[in-house]
Amino acid sequence: MAHAGYNARAFARPIEWAATGVEIPMMLAVDLDNGATFSDIPAPVLARLLTDITGAWHTGGTDTGLLVKVTGTDLAFGDTGTADPKDIAGPLPAVVQWAAGRGTGGVTATGPAPTEGTPAAPR
Repeated sequence: MAHAGYNARAFARPIEWAATGVEIPMMLAVDLDNGATFSDIPAPVLARLLTDITGAWHTGGTDTGLLVKVTGTDLAFGDTGTADPKDIAGPLPAVVQWAAGRGTGGVTATGPAPTEGTPAAPR
């Protein structure tokens, strides 16, 4: 059922774009297999996407013990109340790529219960 909500939000984006003048793509270019990467997406769009993804995790309770940090900024998402969370960190494009389930390149994982490599993003 969640996909219906995401589709509705995607179809509303052109309306928001027309009203504000801020381009909000309906679909990520990286999903079109046209050579685009997350680094090609403007930072404000990436930040909004990361906010949406981590908000969904929080609503679903899947972010417990997980803190997502964007290096070089004050941006941090997830369980900020845990004393010793699992930290996922990296540049904004890499963190969004990881959070969207599109790869782990460019992010690091530190914290309790170390695992080999970077863990998969919550769903």
